[in-house]
Amino acid sequence: RDERFENYGYGGGHFLRGALNTPAFGGTLDLTARVGVDDWQMVSEYTAPTVYRRDENGNESDIIEFGGTYTRSIGANTRSETRLIHEQRDREALSSQDATLSNVVSPQTLFVSDTKTSESILRSLIRHQRSPAFDIELGGEVAFNALETQQAYSIGGVAVPLTSADVTVEELRGELFGKTTWRINPQWTLETGLRLENS
Repeated sequence: RDERFENYGYGGGHFLRGALNTPAFGGTLDLTARVGVDDWQMVSEYTAPTVYRRDENGNESDIIEFGGTYTRSIGANTRSETRLIHEQRDREALSSQDATLSNVVSPQTLFVSDTKTSESILRSLIRHQRSPAFDIELGGEVAFNALETQQAYSIGGVAVPLTSADVTVEELRGELFGKTTWRINPQWTLETGLRLENS
C-alpha cells in the first residue's frame, strides 16, 4: 500500500556560563560553572486511506557542571595544584506510538525513562623543580561515578513489566601517581612514571 510519510523535529539548548579568577589563601582560585537545559522532540506520521500511525519521541536534559582549581607556590621551587570537577545530568525521555490499521484503533504504546548520571573528581598534585633540568611530580585522584535509571513501558495504559526497570550503578575509583622529567639536553628528555589505580 502507498503511505504518506511526514516528520518534523524541534528543540535546542539553553545554557548559562560563569567564571571567576581570584587570589585566595596565598594562591590563585579559578572557578567555572555551567547550567542549562537541552531538549529535542520529533514526530513522525504515516497516513493512508485506512492507516494512520504517529510516533512521538522526546527527551529533555537538565545539566549542571562546575569546577575549581586552586594553585599555590610552596617555596621557591615547589607548586601545588588541587582541582575539583563535578558534572550531573538528569535526562527524561518519552516515546509513544498511536496507530489505526484498517480503521481499527490499536492500543497506544508508551515508553518513559528517567536517567540520572553524575561524576565527581578530586585531583591534587605537587610539582617540585629540583634543578632547571629535573622535575618531580607526585599526586593522587579520587573519582565517584553514579548512574540511576528508571524505566516504564505500557500498552493501552496497562503496565508491562521490564527486567531492567530500575538500575543503579556506582563506582568509586582512587589513583596515586608519580612522574619525573629529566631534560638531558635541548634534543633529549627522559620521563619516568608510576601509576597505581583501584576501583
